[in-house]
Amino acid sequence: MATFYAHCEGICLAHSPGGPDAAVENSATVAISGSVGVGGRNLAADVKAIQAALNDIPPADGGADPKLAVDGIAGPKTNRAIARFQQRNIGWSDGRIDPGGPTLKAINARRLISRAYAKGGPGSKTPTRATLAQQERFLTNIGARLPDAMLWVQAAIRTLDFARDFHSAGEGCLIPRFGADAAALVDKWFRTQKLASAAAKIELIDRVQGVFRNMRMAINESQITLAVSGWGAGYFQPDPKDGKPGSEKYDAYSFFGGWRSASGANSNLPRMSAEDNYEGPNLRQDAMYFRVSFYMSRSYHPDYVTCVMVHELAHFCGPRGGDDEIRDYTYESRRDFRTVAPKQASRTAAIFAYFAGEAYLKREPRGRVYPTVK
Repeated sequence: MATFYAHCEGICLAHSPGGPDAAVENSATVAISGSVGVGGRNLAADVKAIQAALNDIPPADGGADPKLAVDGIAGPKTNRAIARFQQRNIGWSDGRIDPGGPTLKAINARRLISRAYAKGGPGSKTPTRATLAQQERFLTNIGARLPDAMLWVQAAIRTLDFARDFHSAGEGCLIPRFGADAAALVDKWFRTQKLASAAAKIELIDRVQGVFRNMRMAINESQITLAVSGWGAGYFQPDPKDGKPGSEKYDAYSFFGGWRSASGANSNLPRMSAEDNYEGPNLRQDAMYFRVSFYMSRSYHPDYVTCVMVHELAHFCGPRGGDDEIRDYTYESRRDFRTVAPKQASRTAAIFAYFAGEAYLKREPRGRVYPTVK
């Protein structure tokens, strides 16, 4: 079973997007014999099954809004509801659901989760779930922070440029003072002072800078999405499991190298989590997911939210597969956060975020107070 990394109370934990509770009945699965929607066969029984399923799914997760009449007629309202669900869950829409296709799989995953919410259990405590209005407001706020994240990332790239020049030319670098200061900041966060040669330091700098350059492109693309489509269709998405028991353990997560991950079946489509045997909802890997209820119920220093954004971007824009994936060898609350070896430091998302923050702010980013981890 595959894992991804979830940002949990300032910590990213290896996490499998676990499926619905075993107690949820199998009858939640919808099966159709023919396609439903635009250009489909639209058999009455199949249309009713889809209409009922879309009614079962909360509007915040792409369900029907308003509710559909379960009448077996695939009219404009049903077709619009299908297209809305597709756009919200799989990133494209043709208004049609095929047997065994990605839309039907997404509907079944969403419906199972919705029934798990409703079922609960004796003495169970279900986390608060963000409303659709809260999700939209949060994503708008994320959009407003993109310029800050870009400033952090640009400052990181610039600092790495100066540090590289310093290690290449020493005192003969273009601006010696800036080069020395930049090299010191890179030393602080990526431990390059422990590397024996200038060539090894430059190799690390180039690898780290490649990830930051990817982040810059991803932020640019997100800003274009904001201008064209509004929020909810880009890289920053509300967590579909928000409010489900267990979701309170993290506040954001992403897939390694998800930014450029394409489907193995069709390179024009995003790679879905089911392709890599993730459990739970079949999610697009080219997105980062945020537990909106967590952010809407608390007030944090702006540095903290930007830190989480850059942290997840490091996972998201780093390599996919192999030893160079940006993982979480340490994190902010660990005693070894400032002492891990260069190899681990240059592959740790929290260190990318703190380095970028200090490169721009000229101080360490502020956020929450973390407990001591023994």
